[in-house]
Amino acid sequence: MTYILYILDRDFKGYLILIHCNFCKPMESKRDFGFERDLEHMRECYRKGRTKEASWRVSQLKGLQKFLKEKENEVLMALKQDLGKHPAEAFRDEVGILIKSLSFVLGNLKQWMSSKKVM
Repeated sequence: MTYILYILDRDFKGYLILIHCNFCKPMESKRDFGFERDLEHMRECYRKGRTKEASWRVSQLKGLQKFLKEKENEVLMALKQDLGKHPAEAFRDEVGILIKSLSFVLGNLKQWMSSKKVM
């Protein structure tokens, strides 16, 4: 079985690493797969200040929360197939904790983003 990991380095350059699980040795490493266009789009959104708006942050968090809820069964099945995790264990350790964390962040985001006076 092969796992595919997509990572970003400090310069937001994307790399795809393929790991063969039988020996846990990289089969292919630090190979650039041309994600620069997507990363440039993300950088541009950041430079324009779009990510500073509370409404943008809330919409992104709610979108992720909705995605996790809608695709919960598919994620649980993938964790069962790839890692042999029981669905209850996978929900507890992977999906459920993300959904709960997103709810926590959404509940506190306004307070965290409020201005604070510095003495």
